[in-house]
Amino acid sequence: MLYELTCLISPDLNENEVAEFAEKLLKLLSESGKIIKTENPKKIRLSYKIEKQTNAFMLSFIFEADPDKLASLKVNLDKDKSVIRFLLIKTKIEEERKIPDKREQKTPESAKPEKIKTTRQAKDDKKEIKIDKKSKKVEDKATMEKIEEDLDKILDSPSDEKL
Repeated sequence: MLYELTCLISPDLNENEVAEFAEKLLKLLSESGKIIKTENPKKIRLSYKIEKQTNAFMLSFIFEADPDKLASLKVNLDKDKSVIRFLLIKTKIEEERKIPDKREQKTPESAKPEKIKTTRQAKDDKKEIKIDKKSKKVEDKATMEKIEEDLDKILDSPSDEKL
């Protein structure tokens, strides 16, 4: 099976100690299976505190191993005081996980929304405004001229109520 292991290592260690830990972990992983990919340790800022730490060194490995041998790996990582947290997950081969390119996907003409005119364009053209969002058609049948006429009538009419 193919697995991915990501570890957060205490920032209290210096870079030489982190490199030694990475080599020790690499040796442990190679005993239990075949290593596919490794990433060099890098110091990161944590988005929230873990064991009162705001920074950590992050190590990442992709490897093949038998599920029976993972128990000893987990026990070793739990016992090690320099490991703040680790995540071990079953993963797939990267070619299978490849996300298809959006440019390759073509949408049919019927699924494309109509072009929407802005109010400025509608005012200039003095046309009706039409909006189409996912087959919900909303049509505003009032033109800008009609709105202006109605507004003038409202503003020009005498008010019955006194303020």
